[in-house]
Amino acid sequence: MRYFLFILFLSSLAGAHSVERKNPPQYQFSVDQNESGIQEADLWTLLKILDQEFGAALGGNLESWTRDVVWSQPYIGAGSNIYQDQFYILLYGGFVRARYMTVGALSAILCHELGHKLGGEPRQIFLGEVHWSSSEGQADMFAAGTCMPKLYDRLLEMKSALLTNQMEHSTEKLCENSKNVSRCRWVATSGIDFVQMAQVYFDIDVPWANPEQWSEDEVAETLSSRYPSYQCRMDIYKAAAVDPASPRLRCWFHP
Repeated sequence: MRYFLFILFLSSLAGAHSVERKNPPQYQFSVDQNESGIQEADLWTLLKILDQEFGAALGGNLESWTRDVVWSQPYIGAGSNIYQDQFYILLYGGFVRARYMTVGALSAILCHELGHKLGGEPRQIFLGEVHWSSSEGQADMFAAGTCMPKLYDRLLEMKSALLTNQMEHSTEKLCENSKNVSRCRWVATSGIDFVQMAQVYFDIDVPWANPEQWSEDEVAETLSSRYPSYQCRMDIYKAAAVDPASPRLRCWFHP
């Protein structure tokens, strides 16, 4: 996925962070304009943990699958691709430095991109052909249910300071019966942060997703080649935070 977005004056106070869409938009955050406070070393801490956990399935070469991670680039952009049989992610430093980015949201983004490679079925379908990439909803499922819990556990062991992002207040009730309340709240909050940040930078005509609500949509067919709604994507992270083995939500998947 690649993002270059348009912003209006709209705000959301429902989440852990007060966020707003602004006009004129800011599409670039230079190395000297770090509004997230996340440092390049923090980014590479996450990438190295992900390589230790999933690197073998990504080709066994950290330098190769991160070759398009460019801290110096000021732009807002993230994505993943396969070229000459080699999977790689794209991530620009401007995205990491952007206002409202958190370590949790960044973790969700990175795990989502790995989910396109490792998430499995259902896969995207383009021009009638099944693509190598897992669908957007399935990539979110992998991120929330598999990748982020592992990332949380590893950060807790080696760099717990990166887990200090403010928890979304609604996750206290959401996670009260989870087997690991702290991990559940971090995964859910991270997904909420990610979706709210996406709404700031990526779309101007959609309602804010609400952490305290759940999508009532039921799709007639699986969204193999389209993004689920922002509410649905937020709900994927919430549901998998509580139970990583939770079933796919009907707001994007049709059994």
